Amino acid sequence: MPPAKTHVANGVQPGEQFLMFWCPGCDEAHGLRIAGRGRPKWSWDRNPDRPTCMPSLITHQATPAKRCHLFVRGGNLEFLPDCWHALKGQTVPIPDWPD
Repeated sequence: MPPAKTHVANGVQPGEQFLMFWCPGCDEAHGLRIAGRGRPKWSWDRNPDRPTCMPSLITHQATPAKRCHLFVRGGNLEFLPDCWHALKGQTVPIPDWPD
């Protein structure tokens, strides 16, 4: 069985779930709320290995020196130009979840 690209994790609130993936630019996990009450909430095509989610994700929006802004499309991470890290402006496959 190939390594997983994403994981679904339960949130704190009842019914809350996040689609988790590893960001190679930030070298940390990012999560998109896909179920539960509240906002923001992302659409997900339910493909765990080649996911597409909408809209884009922005982490650390108020701190440009740590900001990561990306789309998750067809199993790729499309990093936008306002990211802080070296992958800004590039598209890379979602890496396997680290051990």
